[in-house]
Amino acid sequence: MQKQRTHFAAGDYLTRYPEGHHYKLRIDAPFEKPGWKARSFSPTGQSIFPGSAIEFEGSYYEVMFQDYEPGPPIQVCYYLNPWEEHFPIRLQFHYNKEECRNTARAFRNQIKTNRQNALLTVISPFVGMLPAEDQIRIANRFGISATRMTFFSAFLLLPPSGFCMLFFAANWFGNIPLPGPPSLHWIYPLGFYFFSESLVRMLTAAKLEEPVGSLLVSLPIVCWRSIRQLFDPDSAQRNLENLRPTDEKQRSLLANARDEVIPAEDEEGYDLEVLSVLPKNHWTPRVGIGINGVWYGLVESEKLKHGKNIRYRFRLKKASEGHWFSNVIEYNPDEVQLMYRANRRTDLKTWVDTFALVWGLLSREDQERLEELYDFDSMKFTRVTVFALGILAIASLLVSAINLSSGLGSVLDVWLLLPSGFFLLESFSRWKDLKAGQPSGSILGAFVRPFARKLLQGP
Repeated sequence: MQKQRTHFAAGDYLTRYPEGHHYKLRIDAPFEKPGWKARSFSPTGQSIFPGSAIEFEGSYYEVMFQDYEPGPPIQVCYYLNPWEEHFPIRLQFHYNKEECRNTARAFRNQIKTNRQNALLTVISPFVGMLPAEDQIRIANRFGISATRMTFFSAFLLLPPSGFCMLFFAANWFGNIPLPGPPSLHWIYPLGFYFFSESLVRMLTAAKLEEPVGSLLVSLPIVCWRSIRQLFDPDSAQRNLENLRPTDEKQRSLLANARDEVIPAEDEEGYDLEVLSVLPKNHWTPRVGIGINGVWYGLVESEKLKHGKNIRYRFRLKKASEGHWFSNVIEYNPDEVQLMYRANRRTDLKTWVDTFALVWGLLSREDQERLEELYDFDSMKFTRVTVFALGILAIASLLVSAINLSSGLGSVLDVWLLLPSGFFLLESFSRWKDLKAGQPSGSILGAFVRPFARKLLQGP
């Protein structure tokens, strides 16, 4: 009997050797099979480590040897023999046409993903300048870090914006000519803005773990989307379904929404009907939906449109005894409200985290309210504002006192003594509250509170 080499599946070739040959099977593949390893030996050659166990046509084989044949295309060759019974099987791989096609598909997808990730790495400085929601969407799709893209793009802007600042300052104070053609000299003053913006974006990405786009790129995109939405009749519905209401009517609808759960009539082919203002993309036939201790499966879903009002209908059927679901969820008719409040809380928390230093000036009651709603660290930011105001007050007092004692003082130095002394005493009083384990506010909190009013109202 001669050896037989035939195409198996997805670029693999299978060779069956005749009796008496060193090997039983040979598999030629266009790439290495994930997890397949050949037999190996200990450094002394006394111990044998069996190769991977391969289940093929109902029998088990061992990968004895792995080799390569130069191409094009390159072939990875696996030589197999029947599995020796005295070796335990700890991990096995199935080899059939379907598994072969699945492995080839996964390999192609991995190559595609690697190429996309390589491209994203190259263009990440530009992607990191997009609006935060775009960065998050791209990061979730390709499995990369949105905050890393933000930090990297901001970090790359620091050196050029810093040089622009230095050249502009040298030109302003020392009349040193600006480099480059005069038509580009307008760029140099922008260095102050982009240097400050880059520092803020880096701090936000590193400390708050939130992606932030650059105003240079984000503002035109946001403006274009806002203009486009004015002429898009479906934009309001999309915003509603994304839990981003555009008017008070939508906000009220989401805040008070409650699904209707309607028992089915006899012989309808389903047991419950659920009507909701939002689609439930997480409901699939493979997901078990628990309602009052009973498990249901999705039979069908439908989008209902009555004029401008859109509702979504879901029909559920009780799961039979022993039915298996790949995932299960507990259903609450108020889930639209809960999802909207959670999303709203996340949005508001972003503002709380971004301007946390400022909220440390609010009164004790307001800081405790922010702590209750958004996990605001009231003690930390009270401490920061106490030290900051105290240091500024001491510095102002010293400068004013030195100017007045040396005869160089002005009316401004006299006027600065009073507020500086007040803030020094206030900082001492707030420090005593901190030692007692309580946050405290500053008189400056009265100017900050109007900006915190919506945050204090809660989601």
